[in-house]
Amino acid sequence: MFKSTDKLGYKKYLFFAMAIFIFAVFFVLLGRASERGVDDRIQRLDEKWNLVFRDTTFKIPELSKFKVFHNLKKGDTLVYTKVLDKSVEPLSILRFNVFNSAVRVTLGGKLLYSYGEDLFEQGKLLGSGFHYVSFPSSVKGRKLKIFVRVGENLISNPCSAFEIIHSQNLFDYYSRHSFSLGVGLFLVLLGALSISMGLIAMALSKKAYRLTLIGAMAFLMGVWTLCYMKVVQVFSMDFSFNTCLEYVCLFLMPIPMELLLLNMRRGKIKCWKWKGLIWLTISSIFVFVLAMFLQLTNLVHFPVLLRFFHAYVAIGLGFLVFCGLLYDRRSGLPDKIFASAISVLFVFIFVDLIRYNLSKIYAWEDPLLCATWLPMGSLLFIV
Repeated sequence: MFKSTDKLGYKKYLFFAMAIFIFAVFFVLLGRASERGVDDRIQRLDEKWNLVFRDTTFKIPELSKFKVFHNLKKGDTLVYTKVLDKSVEPLSILRFNVFNSAVRVTLGGKLLYSYGEDLFEQGKLLGSGFHYVSFPSSVKGRKLKIFVRVGENLISNPCSAFEIIHSQNLFDYYSRHSFSLGVGLFLVLLGALSISMGLIAMALSKKAYRLTLIGAMAFLMGVWTLCYMKVVQVFSMDFSFNTCLEYVCLFLMPIPMELLLLNMRRGKIKCWKWKGLIWLTISSIFVFVLAMFLQLTNLVHFPVLLRFFHAYVAIGLGFLVFCGLLYDRRSGLPDKIFASAISVLFVFIFVDLIRYNLSKIYAWEDPLLCATWLPMGSLLFIV
């Protein structure tokens, strides 16, 4: 018969073995899928556009080099116009990413696609994601118009590059971002497994509480990664739901991190630092509840609250660093390793805050700069 500590140690080894197995299987399968799904024939519609904005027409030789508008207001409409030439194949598909805006696409005056006008009129969250518009059999010489109605106050362009893809490679984007898809799914499954095993193991040892919190962090990070990188569209094409889920996970994320710090620092720091950490955790819960209330009542949507949340996270990180709550020389080796791992994760969080805001301001389209780095920080933390 095993003692409780032996049982707990056995479950830890089993947990890590299962995690490594899941990680390996996912990346082998996704690596093979990405090789087959990548389409090298993607055509970017970048040249000879006209853009109408606030009664002013802009002739744009190259859309990728056009200076984006800053501080767009809710209700602003941008109309992109281009005459399609013979390079655009019939029955191909137009793909573009839109951020919190309603969309209407016409070809030769005929409506091809629309999204979000009803949600906009109701004052609801429009959401973000990739839109796919199928072209008819005759496209040459016809005028393409894309109407983008801004649903929230934005600091950058409401849509990304316009690309032409083929129906047989509809999932090209997901193949190109198979790493994000793999990491996201791995974190979701690892998080769910950690939460389940942590809750069961807490009956044997209170130390398993940390495993539960780590699982919650991994699960939230995984879901957020799938939503942020839009690879969640493999499972759901509901832009409003996907975006709402993305922000719920993001606003929840600080809470298990701070609860984990409370567990690590209990009885090991000065009273004022301990109280400060408690108030930081309470304030994170309050921020989440307030954000949910504003979103559910449609008073203020998540995308508008994001900049305030970023400021709050930056202040919280500053407090933790200033008070020396991330690392303690007097703690034991396990706690030092744990604290170092959390510090690495927080560095990734801080760097990703800067990356995200600069990418929005300057409309970067480089895949490395547009993709979040937080999942990599989460993997390093868990490992």
